Amino acid sequence: MRFEIVGFLTFMLAAVLGGPPAKAQTGGIATFSSLRNELYLPEVALGTKSSDMKFFSAVTIRPKDIQVLAMATTSSGQGAKAVFDPATAELKLGAIVADGRFYFEVSVELNSIEVRSTRDSLRPDRSLPWVTEAVVSPLVSFRTFDSAIVGNNVSYHVYLPKKYSSSSVRFPVLYWLHGTEGGVAGVLPVASFFDDAINAGKLPPMIIVFVNGLPRRLWADSKDGASPVESVFVKELIPEVDRVYRTIAQREGRILEGFSMGGYGAARIGFKFPELFGGISILAGGPLDLEFSGPRAIRAPALRSQLLNDVCSNDMNYFQAISPLLTAHTAVNLLRINRTVVRHLVGTLDDTRDLNFQFHNHMNSLNIPHQYLDVPNVDHDALALLQAVDNLNGSFYREALAAALVGPE
Repeated sequence: MRFEIVGFLTFMLAAVLGGPPAKAQTGGIATFSSLRNELYLPEVALGTKSSDMKFFSAVTIRPKDIQVLAMATTSSGQGAKAVFDPATAELKLGAIVADGRFYFEVSVELNSIEVRSTRDSLRPDRSLPWVTEAVVSPLVSFRTFDSAIVGNNVSYHVYLPKKYSSSSVRFPVLYWLHGTEGGVAGVLPVASFFDDAINAGKLPPMIIVFVNGLPRRLWADSKDGASPVESVFVKELIPEVDRVYRTIAQREGRILEGFSMGGYGAARIGFKFPELFGGISILAGGPLDLEFSGPRAIRAPALRSQLLNDVCSNDMNYFQAISPLLTAHTAVNLLRINRTVVRHLVGTLDDTRDLNFQFHNHMNSLNIPHQYLDVPNVDHDALALLQAVDNLNGSFYREALAAALVGPE
């Protein structure tokens, strides 16, 4: 089988065919569209050893065909990894989305690798609101850091428990992912909820970081590279918080939690990087279907179109590849090995309830251990959801942080 490649840059073949086998690893699930005749790799690292590794983002190649060697119902553990061997001109992908179907163990043959587009040439859009308005309150601090990925400052808010200033111990961190419109309005109410619960002894003292995920960006790197939200959060913000604050800088000391679009983000990022978080909390997540045709999408067609355009470049395969429904497959083994504590809450009056329940069943089918709860008489409201479960919150946070909480809180 041969692939006919078109592209702007053609130097990669010469770089690898003359030397020992090179390895390429994607930073996400590959996608293939027969309509566009394109194979898309979110990120590829190419080289024979770490010292000469070159990284390319948003790599697109155009094959004639894709051969599926095997399709598995559960992940083999390879996840999204890809390996390219120039000796056989074969690219092996651990996972791929092809025309809406999810496959494992896919093999393709390449005569060359040519980069048609890279994120380096597309540069992140600095005009996006990477720095939000500051929430002015004694409860939270507004901070910025210099993002090498964006080439500009990026902001976040942080809540510190009262015990932080009166002790020298390290504290666990909960990363809060906001909903569709950007989340600044929710910073103070959510911080107040956590502050009251921590002061009442219902929750362990934690640092709460309110992440800036931009409005309407699905907590993912956009296909065109203009809004690398996931990369900024995972590669820059988490290390920045560990540098600035006395954190427990390991997965056992971190919880990832989000509501609505943030619940979707907590699932997809938590499942993609299970080595980073001891707990994952999905609150009324969405959109949790591969067609993006749930009740809220139908009610807001303009928003749906904007998300598909801005995040996915109108490529439904890319939308499906970044979905938690698919990233869950790649995380199964590590979630079990690491004993990640996963919880999933949704209100019975929430119009996302049915899709959330289907996602709960999907996790069950993959044997992903998790706690699921239909919360009676709660609509699509983050605070109402958290307040309704009350003492169950403490049980979840303490279980997720059990390995990190040594000694009195």
